[in-house]
Amino acid sequence: NPYIAPGWTLKDEEGCGVRVWATMKGEDQPRVLELMLSQAQVRNSTLWASDPKQQLAYLATKRWSRLHCPDVIMGVYTPDELQETAPRVERDITPQTTTAAGMNSLINAKPAKKPDEQTRKSDSRDPEEMLMAFTSAAMNYSTVSELDKAYKYIAQKLSDDDELLAKATDVYSVRREELNETSM
Repeated sequence: NPYIAPGWTLKDEEGCGVRVWATMKGEDQPRVLELMLSQAQVRNSTLWASDPKQQLAYLATKRWSRLHCPDVIMGVYTPDELQETAPRVERDITPQTTTAAGMNSLINAKPAKKPDEQTRKSDSRDPEEMLMAFTSAAMNYSTVSELDKAYKYIAQKLSDDDELLAKATDVYSVRREELNETSM
């Protein structure tokens, strides 16, 4: 191991460790964690060779806080904690060129002349509510034509808000791609 202190053997590390403890509010006894240098398996820094006790203290503090008060560190993780055992499967969400042309025709299409009763009710919603409703409804559509119809409506309603329209377009693109993949 290149990160063992120069001139040290594994025998020299035996018995070298740190103890971390704290008494939580309302408790009588401290919560203790003892960590020996031999338990530090991942040593991806030269500081393990130059100052192993300091590195061990950092590691023990991290492990103690993960064990006894994970809410205090509020989701802050070190890179080695984020390494996944199995790599994530990447999903290509790049729209096809034909899809982009189809989206342009949907966006530029003329609005329907007379909205039905359900459409009138939805007009009273604010744009963010409409986007949320479209997002949840899009996942329930089973055909591209249903999705296209809903997107045409939402694109028309959100045409004044570029940011919300972009979000709706993203939802539409991803769901359309999913529907196209399942139909093949």
